[in-house]
Formats: sequence, structure tokens, C-alpha cells
Amino acid sequence: MNREVLITARGVVSAAGTGAQAQLDALTGKFTVGRSLAEFRAAAHLSDKRMMKAISHADSIGLAAVELLKKDAAWETMAVAPERIGMYVGAPPAGASDNAYYMDAQRAAAGSLKAFGATCMNAKPTTLLIGLPNNVLCYGAMVLDARGPNNNYTSSAPSGLIAVMNAARRVQRGQIDVGVAGGFCAYHADPVNKGVLVAGGLADAAVADGAAFLTLETRAGATARGAKAHAAVAGMAQASDAQGPWAFDPTGAGLESAVRRAMEQAGMAGSDFGLLLTSGTGVQCADESELSVLSRVFAKERDAPALGTCSRALGHLMEAGGVMELALAAQIAAWGELPPAMRVRDDRVAIRAGKQGVLVVRTSLSGDYACVALRREW
Repeated sequence: MNREVLITARGVVSAAGTGAQAQLDALTGKFTVGRSLAEFRAAAHLSDKRMMKAISHADSIGLAAVELLKKDAAWETMAVAPERIGMYVGAPPAGASDNAYYMDAQRAAAGSLKAFGATCMNAKPTTLLIGLPNNVLCYGAMVLDARGPNNNYTSSAPSGLIAVMNAARRVQRGQIDVGVAGGFCAYHADPVNKGVLVAGGLADAAVADGAAFLTLETRAGATARGAKAHAAVAGMAQASDAQGPWAFDPTGAGLESAVRRAMEQAGMAGSDFGLLLTSGTGVQCADESELSVLSRVFAKERDAPALGTCSRALGHLMEAGGVMELALAAQIAAWGELPPAMRVRDDRVAIRAGKQGVLVVRTSLSGDYACVALRREW
């Protein structure tokens, strides 16, 4: 069984605000966007505020996006058995600062179990549970009563897209009827993890906090409950150079393979695409590699697709990146021209009218790649 998969609902959060419109306004340059959500108060969005006691700040941002998704999806109309709803999450590493009390105790104990017990009394009973990479998966599934297959991904920047891809595949195959998938991050609230990214080459000012989740369901299911479709997930692929942390093939062979396979799976040629959305990491070698790959893939197109990135306006959203682009792609493609804040090349700003294809790519500085081909619904 291979069923058509639609994106029918979105829950998004960034420093631009909550909801899709805030992100679109930021992309059009209506206001300047910061990068940090360190002061974000997720409790206002959570249906069960008790969860805040056992999750990290990053988790709370992810759960806020899940709650926004639930509202956008009109979840009460989702007449699907809980066992047929799956959840898939791209998550950042466990927050080092969330376990600071225990880390301090370990250093002070110097290997003595007795000394460790005497020096960790300031830690909360739930300290070791806070910041677990699968917290949003766990608590999000409870919020949505999603009891079907689930998975958590920690593969850096492509993680959110990988989560979407795997959810979509299971809906296609009939293993689930509804998939909820996305990613989240909050590196500004964790200086240790942010420091690792900056040491790896990402600019301090580029790293951004945020979350993006999507509802994926069949056309039949969406039609039955009157849900509006934003786009169809037409093709998807991932690849890896497998060269190790902070090392990737500058030729982009892995990414090119993923892009071509996604297009082939979608049954779409280069002439079907009006918009390409890239990672825009701000790391020159990675960005040049992406542009080189897309130039090769679309080399035969006389009228090349528009080439844009959301990262310049919203920041590099790491695990939430890619998913944010999927959430906004159809509306961006309807603009006809990329706004200045999204432009990668001045000669690639016109979004070709009548072209339904949108390609979203995500690159990790560790050589992991993900690519999704969308077909717009309008």
C-alpha cells in the first residue's frame, strides 16, 4: 500500500513568535528577529502545566509547538484510533546544564560514592530525567494520545526532516493513519551545547532556538474531516558521508544522491519545481556545497527555480530546521518572488508561476543530509 500523504496542520515557534503567520512576517522583513528563546514561557501554551516540573527549557519549547499543532489540527475532529497515530521527533542532545548539580557532585566526589551522596543534595529528584532527548516524544504523545509507533532522532540539523520522512513513510505504507513529526532546539538556554556548535563552525549569531511540528495524514482522512491540505509529501531521501563529526564531503555527493532520489520518488523533473529552500548554515564550505549540488541537479533548466533560505531571517534552527520550511513552503511559493531576507542569489528570486514543486534540503556539518520534495496544493 502506498497512500498519498498530506501536511494538514502546523505548530511552529521561533524568536519571531508562535504560529505560521509570525514566521512569514519575519521572512518578509516586517520586523527584525532575534535568535534566543531563553526567556520563552511555554507554560501559557501547555494543557498540563505539571509537565514543566520534569522537562528542560528546550523540551518546553518543543511541547509548546505540539500544543499549537493540536489546536491547528482541530484534534478533536481526528476520529482515528490512538494506536493508529504515530509520533516522530528530531531532538537536540541532552542538555548538559540540566544536570549541572549532578555534574558538580561528581567532580567534588572524585570517585567516592559516599562523597557523591553528600554533595548532590541540591539536585531535584527529577534532575536526571530533565533534558532526556526523548522527553518531547514522551510527553507529546501523551498530549495527543498518540499510542502508535514512535521514534526519536538525534542526527543534528537533519533530525526534524528525518522524523517527518519516517512518519510519512509509515502513513504511505498504511502502518499508521496519522503521523505527527517535527523537531525542536534551544541552544541559547544551554551554553555547553551551543559552545559545541560554535566550535564546530556555526556562527554564534546564527544559531537559533525554535520548534516545528506537522500533522501528516492521507488525503482520504483529511477529506473525511474537512481538513485543509498545505502540501503533499511527494518524495524524500536521506544520505550520509559517514566521515565523522564535523567532517563532510565538500563535493556534496551524498546530498546530490538524496536530492535526485527524492525527485525520482516524487516522479518530478527539474522543470516541475518553482522553489528550492536550502539550509543556509552560514558556514561557507557547507553553503557552497549545497549550491553546487543544486546547480548540477537543475543545470538543464533554462528558467531555474527560485533559490532561498529561511535561516537568514529566522536563524539556523538546527533540529527544527527543514521542518519549519516544510510548514511554510506552500505559502512562500505563492508569493511569486522571494523577499530580500530570503534571497541566496539575486538572479534566482522569481518563483515560477504554475510550478507545484518545492524542494527542501538540510545539511549537517557532520555529513548527514535530508531532502523532501513537496507538491503544493494550490
